[in-house]
Amino acid sequence: MKTRLTLLAMLFSLCCFAQDQKTANAPPIFKDSIAGTSFFLKDRDIVYQKVFASNLKKEELLEKMNSLLSTIRNFRFNQNTIPAEAEIYGRLFFHSFDHEKYDYNMFNNSGYISEPLSAVVAIQVKDNKYRLTISEMSFSRDTEAPSQRIRLDEVFTQKRTRDKIKHQKANLKLAQYLDQEFTTLFNAKRSLLAGDF
Repeated sequence: MKTRLTLLAMLFSLCCFAQDQKTANAPPIFKDSIAGTSFFLKDRDIVYQKVFASNLKKEELLEKMNSLLSTIRNFRFNQNTIPAEAEIYGRLFFHSFDHEKYDYNMFNNSGYISEPLSAVVAIQVKDNKYRLTISEMSFSRDTEAPSQRIRLDEVFTQKRTRDKIKHQKANLKLAQYLDQEFTTLFNAKRSLLAGDF
């Protein structure tokens, strides 16, 4: 009887371990989102992900995106970017918002856009489309004090678990501002001369 129980316990623990490995290797999924925007909760991080359509083939679109990104102030290409792979990686450092463009008012809108934003940017390019993914977003005016950063996931999610988005009016407004800013900033159709003139 003891042998059977021991064997059963070993098989049970082996099955549990196999399930944990399968779950650990599973791709991350979006758990929650902010309606009307391209913001999602993924692995306790707020991620912005949007697909843009284009009439250009992959090589032309990749060249256009590289040109566009080089005109964005405070954008830095990551050294791991391999143009042949049609993937571009970089960081946005202390990007400031044009408050007038968004009818910004500190008394009725989220005050976070008064602070510069830093984030990780990834772009995957294919024929006639590209996908923009922005993650690890944080607001901070002080470049020397990382402890002063306010992460977007801290603003948008519940404090203890970070596994659900707080659907509050201020969060929705902030998400709409950021969605509009990212759509404009990373749109391959916009004029490359507009920001420099």
